[in-house]
Amino acid sequence: MEAIQRGIEHEWFAVDAYQEERLCKVDFTGDDQRFVISADYPWLGATPDGLID
Repeated sequence: MEAIQRGIEHEWFAVDAYQEERLCKVDFTGDDQRFVISADYPWLGATPDGLID
């Protein structure tokens, strides 16, 4: 549980670093996460923390 809490507390730092390194914008979904199914692999899905561009 300690590792999960640390990840939650540092998530914004990781998002900022990713945006800076990749020169992109991440739209953070926060509590509005939806289950997304892959168009290429319909057996694969996730609840992303953010969406790129």
